[in-house]
Amino acid sequence: MVAAVRMATVLFAIALLYPSFLGATTNDNPPPFSGLRSLAMGGAHRGLANTNDALALNPAGLASGSRYAIETNYGRNAHSGGKQLGITAVDSRSGPIAAGFGYSMLYGGKGDSGDDKRHWFQFGSAIKISQALSIGVTGKHLRGPSCDGGDDTTGCNDDSVTSADAGVLLTFGERLSVGLSYHNIVAKNGDDADLVAGEVAGGVGLSFSRLVLAADVEKPLRDDSNQQPRYRLGAEYFIDRATVLRAGYGIWQEAVGSDQWRREQAISAGLGFYSQTGGVAISYNRSVRHSRRWQLLMGFEFFV
Repeated sequence: MVAAVRMATVLFAIALLYPSFLGATTNDNPPPFSGLRSLAMGGAHRGLANTNDALALNPAGLASGSRYAIETNYGRNAHSGGKQLGITAVDSRSGPIAAGFGYSMLYGGKGDSGDDKRHWFQFGSAIKISQALSIGVTGKHLRGPSCDGGDDTTGCNDDSVTSADAGVLLTFGERLSVGLSYHNIVAKNGDDADLVAGEVAGGVGLSFSRLVLAADVEKPLRDDSNQQPRYRLGAEYFIDRATVLRAGYGIWQEAVGSDQWRREQAISAGLGFYSQTGGVAISYNRSVRHSRRWQLLMGFEFFV
């Protein structure tokens, strides 16, 4: 564990010193404010939903197992030049209703000036209806400046977005699980329509002794033409009880004009070191087509 902490410290320092050149994550690649594990697995997590990532991707997973877990992370996103600080906490031990809280601060994007910080809050709860069925909801609130791009900040408004997600998780024995989620069921939004666009998603997870596989599909429910489904695949392999490798892949169609589409793909990778009381991890996601569209996230996890 000491060696893992030393390695994480070095990686963390590299990320802090590395020049910032990418931007904020879009809804396509990968879902924003998800977490270390799901980012490294390409965003595929709705069928697993057994870590703090469930707060953003499938709140029903908050009731998965009996745990008290805290995750802190720091990330840099090259597309907008922005940075992210985040923390999530999930408690499914204290009572029959599991609860989770998440906070992320986004700052330093291109064209930002002054108080450019954006604050993202998530509050979730879930209950296990039976041994095989869990349901959950997450409330979300985003506040901060919203800009129309470029270096001119005169077009920035103090925006506020409030919304909610719901999810269902079905488990079939110890190996197979299926998750369904509906994002932004109710939404009261300002100018940031992308973050409150409705979306339905589903995922499947397969767990073996050392290998975990996941697959998700997402279907946006928007009024514009960007309603093509997105597909995500992820894998996790435990080299030993302390070391885990993660990888992911995503593919979708991106609108490039009126009735014109272009295939977009993304790859992900991650490395983690864990013990019974916590761990450290680093996750990386990048576009196959756009070399400067990538995201790096690293952090610590604590288990009580």
